[in-house]
Amino acid sequence: MHSVKFVAVILSTLILASCSTLSKEECHLGDWNGIGFADGSSGRGGNRIEAHRKACAEHGISPNLDAYLAGRERGLGHYCAPSNGYQEGLRDDAYEGVCRGRDEEAFLAAYNAGLAVHDVRSKIFSLEYRVGKKREEVGKVEDALDVARSRKITSAEDGEAVRNELLTLGAQLERLNGEKRVMEKELELLENELTRLLERHRNGLYS
Repeated sequence: MHSVKFVAVILSTLILASCSTLSKEECHLGDWNGIGFADGSSGRGGNRIEAHRKACAEHGISPNLDAYLAGRERGLGHYCAPSNGYQEGLRDDAYEGVCRGRDEEAFLAAYNAGLAVHDVRSKIFSLEYRVGKKREEVGKVEDALDVARSRKITSAEDGEAVRNELLTLGAQLERLNGEKRVMEKELELLENELTRLLERHRNGLYS
């Protein structure tokens, strides 16, 4: 029983530690300007300081709010640049609305441009997987057709069965190839769209 309680205490401690935004060492070091800069550069919301306050309160330390805010302002200057907004969109990172008052319109234009590329790339990745699976299906039916064609016929019944099998497999192959062609055409269109987007964004100096 005591060992179970001990394990529970250890697990609780680890969970709490993983939820803390700052370690004991970071709280004691007290580089609040650097912490603010890191949060600003990462696009963290203004309530992030409250999480730091709680984390360091466990160690009897209070944040230097002025130093933190000064660092965060510098960090936001980097984060809110359109070139960074584009990269944030490419990664599909969440935007916490921290660029208001900092030419947010330009940031969001770049961010949404990055999101558009991310969306097309995701569709391409998904479709490439589906095309690969469809090609596997086609290959299996082609193999089955080869087996059926090479089967020895020793009776009229065998011949009828093989003909029916060949007809069934042939129809199946035609259907699968048709589906594959549709998917490959869709994939080609998506790849062309991605090329156009990337070219447009290069001209817009996002990347």
